[in-house]
Amino acid sequence: MLPLSRRSRSAFTLIELLVVIAIIAILIGLLLPAVQKVREAAARTKCQNNLKQIGLAIHNHHDAYSYLPTAGGAAPFNNVVTVNGAPAGPGSDPYLRNGWMYQILPFIEQGSVYGTPGTAAQQALSLYYCPSRRAAVTWTRVVGTTNFVVGSNDYAGATWRAVGDNRGGAGKVGCWDWKDDKTNPPMYNSCFFVRGGLGTDPTASTYAKFKPINFNAIPDGLSNTLAVAEKWVSPQYYSTTGSDPQWFGDAGYTSGITDWANTRCSMGGPFADTDTKGLFQVFGSAHPSGMNCLMGDGSVRNWSYSAPNAIFQLLAQRDDGLVADFSGF
Repeated sequence: MLPLSRRSRSAFTLIELLVVIAIIAILIGLLLPAVQKVREAAARTKCQNNLKQIGLAIHNHHDAYSYLPTAGGAAPFNNVVTVNGAPAGPGSDPYLRNGWMYQILPFIEQGSVYGTPGTAAQQALSLYYCPSRRAAVTWTRVVGTTNFVVGSNDYAGATWRAVGDNRGGAGKVGCWDWKDDKTNPPMYNSCFFVRGGLGTDPTASTYAKFKPINFNAIPDGLSNTLAVAEKWVSPQYYSTTGSDPQWFGDAGYTSGITDWANTRCSMGGPFADTDTKGLFQVFGSAHPSGMNCLMGDGSVRNWSYSAPNAIFQLLAQRDDGLVADFSGF
């Protein structure tokens, strides 16, 4: 007679299955923070590389035209100012109202976009977006009953404004005008991006009547002067459509300085995007510890949210004669 064979097990018991699931959940919980840190590190590196490319384009613009790109003027948010069918600016007209991010397009391998002004404003260019915040998307700006599609951006040029200048109301931390005037209140000092074009236009707003500068107008030194940094954007407006009451802070990269889309103020902040305040005129970031800053010499630094604003102010003024030590931030 053959011996009876031992009965084989064909499945886990319920308790064993629950234990396995619990172990997997614990492992995922342990690994998830590490994965998130790696993902954020990669996004921060990509953001830094974006700023480095922007810095190189600014220098190439200066080399080509002997002046820096300007903040623009009263440019239409959904189009590009043209002269005889060509974008206004070098080679066509001494007056350019579209902002500096539009002006450097030929130097970031986007010459074809620059040369098609009818559609340039609607292009979402990945170089102008921080991956920690959002992908390259267009923004549908709702004005009344009309929708306007614009390519947005996550970086802005720096402008200094005196602390205590309460133009626009007590406690305001933003700039309600852009110019280079430190002698009469309200006092301002545009670092790189003085508003206006190569000349003046008597039919235009005074927003466009300031001539550009070159590196000689930055006596504090390029390595000590802030050129571009990440701008603050409310997380609720990361989306691609809406009637945001603060649309002018995200109105498209081709905008001039009548919007705060690509020029911001150093008077307050920087602030994390999680801040719920209406800080559409200042700098900030989606990174957890601080934002990335492009200095005038093309280097990129990280700026902590905990750093004193007074030091940040020194970086944003190009000719105060003071050197900011931000090595500890």
